[in-house]
Amino acid sequence: MRSFWASLGVVAVVMAHASAALILGPQPAPTDPVLGTYRCTGTGDDGAAYELTLTVTAHQDAYRLVWTDQGTPAFAGFGVRVSDVLAVIFSGPHGVASVAAYRMAPGELVGDWTDGDGAVRTETCRRGQPA
Repeated sequence: MRSFWASLGVVAVVMAHASAALILGPQPAPTDPVLGTYRCTGTGDDGAAYELTLTVTAHQDAYRLVWTDQGTPAFAGFGVRVSDVLAVIFSGPHGVASVAAYRMAPGELVGDWTDGDGAVRTETCRRGQPA
């Protein structure tokens, strides 16, 4: 539970400052280590394992994230980077807002996410071939 509140706190602080970062912060460089395609695995709301492709692109001073399932868009959102954390807000086909906080490591993003149901789930995204 502590991880959830810590992650949620990071997301809240980052999102509160997102508008200033979008106006004042430097645009992600083309060599930014966050940019690229990842294969993500995790467990969904229903308890079933999933595998999705995540594409992270630069969007002005922030990041645009799109998760696809066999080429079909499943979720989309945006995020900001603070040190080695990528804070993200996203939604899926039902329009439910969700938040995630990914810890950045070489070649991967390891995150905790929730869609507000009170459960915190994990997702690991490794750079490489699409799912």
